[in-house]
Amino acid sequence: MFDNVQTSSIGMDMLIVDPGSVDAMHWVWNVIAKWAMNMDRVVTRRALVKGALIAGALVPVAGLLISGAAYADLPALDPADPAARGRDYVTKSAKSDAYCGNCSLYKKTGDSTGSCALFAGKSVAGAAWCSGWVKIGGL
Repeated sequence: MFDNVQTSSIGMDMLIVDPGSVDAMHWVWNVIAKWAMNMDRVVTRRALVKGALIAGALVPVAGLLISGAAYADLPALDPADPAARGRDYVTKSAKSDAYCGNCSLYKKTGDSTGSCALFAGKSVAGAAWCSGWVKIGGL
């Protein structure tokens, strides 16, 4: 099945194949299964706590990566869109202290764009404004 299998100093098989291939996925699964079923290994409380701390630290990082990727490809909100017209949306705010970038409904996702709770599935410019604007930290 595997043409390029080597054995490491700790006795685990090492596979040199394309990481996206089916063979590599099967190999990873087999290594995990062998490691999990090794009855000679003793799990200490220290190792368990260490693993839990590492897993706990990785969860928020994964969430940030996933949320950033989810908003990266949103289409821009068109001012002619019925939802935008209903909120008097403009791409450039006439007010110097009221714009999407300092609104509590805005979440920055790019250099000059972000998502808005009022316009789901669309990206809005940070310099834009609509009648739903709410100052961050206050009403």
